Amino acid sequence: MRSVLVISTRGKQAICGQIWQGVSECLPMEWKVVERESDILSVVTPLKAGHEYSRVVIDANLRRFGAGAKQLRGLSRLVLFDHDICQEVIPDSDWYRRYVPIMKYIGVTRVIVSSAFLANHLCRQGLDTVCIAKAYDSSVINDLHAERDLDAAFVGRTAHRVYRRRKRLLDKLKTELDVPILRSQPGEPYNALLNRIRVFVSADVGFNEYMIKNFEAMAAGCTLLAWRQPDSEQELLGFQENEHLFMYSDIEELKKTLVRLKQEPALAEKVAAAGRDLVVARHQWRHRVIPMVEALTKDIAPFGGLLSFRDRLRLLRL
Repeated sequence: MRSVLVISTRGKQAICGQIWQGVSECLPMEWKVVERESDILSVVTPLKAGHEYSRVVIDANLRRFGAGAKQLRGLSRLVLFDHDICQEVIPDSDWYRRYVPIMKYIGVTRVIVSSAFLANHLCRQGLDTVCIAKAYDSSVINDLHAERDLDAAFVGRTAHRVYRRRKRLLDKLKTELDVPILRSQPGEPYNALLNRIRVFVSADVGFNEYMIKNFEAMAAGCTLLAWRQPDSEQELLGFQENEHLFMYSDIEELKKTLVRLKQEPALAEKVAAAGRDLVVARHQWRHRVIPMVEALTKDIAPFGGLLSFRDRLRLLRL
């Protein structure tokens, strides 16, 4: 079998490196890590004239290429692995409905995303799409079984435009119920902070999938209270409401559940333990190795991503 070439940015290596280490043990693979997306272009430009790889995988954020993404056009057997493609269906994002036109223009032969909802959307647009769910790094995040002195909290970013709805919800929650919005350095400090939180309030409003923080919070032993995503996402992950986590669809449901969990600590602990056991058993990055090997070796459907007139207009705006 011919080798697979994987090109990752340093940032993506830190997140998904365990996947590629596992894949390299299953099939012939070359792995190149560069500092930023612009460096990827210098690697792929010579390949556009022809190459012998079975797949060329770009493990990077396409939106960070900017207009330079067009330079990927003409690269054969191109696979894109990009968690940020979820912004294709987020109206607050500058890339709302713009991923599809640029991927069609480039000629991406397979797209790997982390949401069943998004995969269905891209398939309807004629793109060969595979869904491999997000996961967490068990070498960093774990349950320390420590005393939890924060009844409820959120840890993460809210400043970016794409988090606008998240910020509105969390700001209201902070004002009305004094639920803090926290930040932390990655690694051990982040794990230690998660282990102080009884109920982790997740606010992936409008993302149509569960972000990595959900898996991390569950793995650290928090009771997860998460924005309710499409049914396809619960089915994909095996998430059972009120068994592995609690869910909400509006601020009132969120507040009622927080009050309930404070009044019923035994229930909160039971669900936290079940959620932790689920992600430990099914949602570590190493569990994504075999699905990734399958995604890189199975036949690719004939390219059906033809640019419509509307796609061309969106492409001009990039």
